[in-house]
Amino acid sequence: LEQRQEIHKVDLEAQVNQLMLGDYFICANEKQLDLWIGMLSTLNKVNPEEVSKSSKLNRLIDVVPFGISEQEPVKTRQGAILEKIPNYKEGDKVILWGGGVWNWFDPLTIIRAVAKISKERDDLKLFFMGIKHPNPEIPEMEMTLKAIKLAEELGVKDRYVFFNEDWVEYNDRQNFILDCYAGVSCHFNTLETRYSFRTRVLDYLWARLPILCTE
Repeated sequence: LEQRQEIHKVDLEAQVNQLMLGDYFICANEKQLDLWIGMLSTLNKVNPEEVSKSSKLNRLIDVVPFGISEQEPVKTRQGAILEKIPNYKEGDKVILWGGGVWNWFDPLTIIRAVAKISKERDDLKLFFMGIKHPNPEIPEMEMTLKAIKLAEELGVKDRYVFFNEDWVEYNDRQNFILDCYAGVSCHFNTLETRYSFRTRVLDYLWARLPILCTE
């Protein structure tokens, strides 16, 4: 906890400095907008002069959500999924976990579900597209280890549940996504979830995948 407090202190100081220096701010959704307006108010960036310029504060801050590429997803190479799922066979339905396994996500529920389904059918696979963070300074998350351990305990690892030990390059991701049956995003009801914007879900929409998602 002491180490986390130190990191938090440094991050908060950097954040406050940026808020004080900034002239205009953007965020990804309405809840984030309220969060940042609260912080800007505390720093007196929301004041009578600013409100007189724009009663909605849109001269100071506004929502600019992430978008989906105008280009349709097109495979640039074949067989990407076969490299990671050796027992893949034609007709298999692959559920994609499209991104990292961070501590605020819930991969355990979907792993248990796949393990239960595997007792009745063998054509369902769960594929975690990248469990190794592209930044080498970011340590492996505890939830990643829990997910791998659970899959091993249930006897589904490398049979029905597959973990890509590397990280899929951004411009290569469609070669995996387009071979999948559905995308999944499971997470806990936390402060992070309240303000999050799940970019992996945009990739599912981009590829027109059905989405399994925590409420």
